[in-house]
Amino acid sequence: MTPIRGRRMFRWPRKPDWRGVAQFGAAWIGVAYTAFVLIWIAFRTTTGEEIGIVRYATVFQPWIALGCFAVAGFYFWRRAWWAGPLPLLLALVLGGPYFHLFWPSRADARGPVAFTAMTFNTYGLNKTPEGVVRIVLAQKPDIAFLQEVSAPDDVVAGLRGLYGGAQVYFAREPSLELLVASRFPLTALPPVEGIQKVVVHLPQGDLTTWNLHGPKTYYGTDLQYRVIRKLAADVDATSGAALAAGDFNATEQSAVYSYLIDRLHDAHADAGFGLGATFPARGRRLGIFPAMIRIDHLFFTPPLAVLETHVVGDSGGSDHYPVYARFAWGPSQ
Repeated sequence: MTPIRGRRMFRWPRKPDWRGVAQFGAAWIGVAYTAFVLIWIAFRTTTGEEIGIVRYATVFQPWIALGCFAVAGFYFWRRAWWAGPLPLLLALVLGGPYFHLFWPSRADARGPVAFTAMTFNTYGLNKTPEGVVRIVLAQKPDIAFLQEVSAPDDVVAGLRGLYGGAQVYFAREPSLELLVASRFPLTALPPVEGIQKVVVHLPQGDLTTWNLHGPKTYYGTDLQYRVIRKLAADVDATSGAALAAGDFNATEQSAVYSYLIDRLHDAHADAGFGLGATFPARGRRLGIFPAMIRIDHLFFTPPLAVLETHVVGDSGGSDHYPVYARFAWGPSQ
């Protein structure tokens, strides 16, 4: 009786050749990968973000889902019908939250553009401030939120001509390496838990903004949680339009993102396309790998509405790509 083709690929070939050995290896790599995903999901469900390796794996959830699709596709291609459904199910469960990002624009905004905004982590080790200036000048955002500005004097000098002959307003927090540049007048307020707070005086009304470089979680999440809770409390205490921008060091699967999204809209989730990955860029490129995760965000509240947002494809020597968005100002809600 002829062996079932799908089952035989899990056995060492009787007459080893490169094809048989490759098939055998790929089959068991798929088993190991599926087992890893199941273990990761189990620990994530029971421990949340407490365990570092679980937390870091969560950052790459869409790519883990893509790996599950590849494993399932291999099994079905080799007619191992019994082995394919589980990785396919895992792929659908893990990839499901991202499917809507590949539909046409979901923005529901009307009216003219009130202002444009850009958030850009310029990378503290970036030795080319002129590259940062070049990118901001090319995009000409009405409000630019910059993080890790290690050469603020050079950046400010380079942005003096951002709007041609019109005045450029700056708000600086040198000790935090944070900088806001704007077409509109600014009023700087005291920082909130290491977050720059600035009121932008637009023609439509005052816009309260926060410019953030969120803590990393190498040594746990306590500091990041504390900063985000403080930000959320300040947002809750603010009336009118608000915008929080920056490098949050948190993806859309993190606990702090979920905490913020309960009170703020995510511009990319509302009007972006694709994963919107912003890190790593050229300044910290890992071999041939492209940007893989989205940790730079623009969050906002009504009466703002996002019309369009995208990742700028030039990093100017930074390890992050900038995020640019156009906003409308609707009626108060």
